Amino acid sequence: METFYSLLVLGCITAIREDLLTWDQVEERLFSPNTLTKIEELNLHSTLIEITNQGIMELNLLQRLNAIEYEKSMDEIENLLKTFIKEQK
Repeated sequence: METFYSLLVLGCITAIREDLLTWDQVEERLFSPNTLTKIEELNLHSTLIEITNQGIMELNLLQRLNAIEYEKSMDEIENLLKTFIKEQK
């Protein structure tokens, strides 16, 4: 379940960067308070909870206000996810 969710988030980040989805579309589908509640209930790894929470709280605001910090945060999340996925092998 954790690997699946990680790949889903990584795919969403790629879709945003490739202009396949907007931030609002990803937020509706993935980075929502409902999703955060569900992954907490499933007791998924704290890294995934942190990434989801960061997505909800920060990325939308950063995207609108500071493009450099937004890209930095996206890179950080992407790297966290890749590391997490590699550790799950």
